[in-house]
Amino acid sequence: MKSTLWAVQWMEKSVPHHLIHERCIPAIFRTRREARDFAKSRFRYFKDRPDLRAPPHSWRMPRVVRVRVVVEETSK
Repeated sequence: MKSTLWAVQWMEKSVPHHLIHERCIPAIFRTRREARDFAKSRFRYFKDRPDLRAPPHSWRMPRVVRVRVVVEETSK
C-alpha cells in the first residue's frame, strides 16, 4: 500500500535537514494546506527574528514537502 502525504522539513542555511516531529514521530499531514498551516503556526516568528536567521543559527522557515509512505508486509 502506498500513500502520498505531506510533511514539514527543517531548513538551516537554506539546506533541508530532517522532518519535523510531533510527539516523537514525524508530523505527517493528508493535505498540503494542513502542513502549511502547521508550519506557519509553529515557526512564523522566524520571519520576524533576524537574530535567528543570521549565523550561528541560520534558521529558515521550514518547507512543506511531499512524502511517500509505503507499508509492506515482511515475512517472519
